[in-house]
Amino acid sequence: MRLQVEARLAWLRWRWWALAGIGVLLVVGARWQIRGRRTNGLSGEVRMALSYARLRGAAPRLGVPVHPCDTPAEFAAAMERRLVRRHPHVAWLKAAVRREVEQALTGISLVVRVYEQVSYAPTLPDLDLMHRVWQEGRHLRWRLWRLWVLSSAVPYCAALASSKCSKITP
Repeated sequence: MRLQVEARLAWLRWRWWALAGIGVLLVVGARWQIRGRRTNGLSGEVRMALSYARLRGAAPRLGVPVHPCDTPAEFAAAMERRLVRRHPHVAWLKAAVRREVEQALTGISLVVRVYEQVSYAPTLPDLDLMHRVWQEGRHLRWRLWRLWVLSSAVPYCAALASSKCSKITP
């Protein structure tokens, strides 16, 4: 009898955790959908400005100094200098970081080039190019986040692996 009660309590605890997890997923999913739809009605110029602003917002996390007086070209050069110098602290991640840096530099140059054209040129680029830049800007946010994780979070893992506790032999 006691085992049945304990089994039932364990089931109730597990069920509440599952319901809480589903609730969190629903809230996060709804927020994601609302955020994605918020930009649907924006014009191409506003989307380009938003892509560039998000790129500038991701720069401090990567250690790139952001100055308000920098032109887009100066900002792109600072991003390139900083990203080329990012190296993982673990050798087996070197190829992944190099691939992420190459793709990020391609995306950064595209976003900055089209943003400059939208901001300073007398004619706007075609809508297909602006749509491509918008998509590249969305991909670039995740690519820069992965690059930050691959090259920044690894020292903590390397420090744990080389700590005194891992050298204890059984």
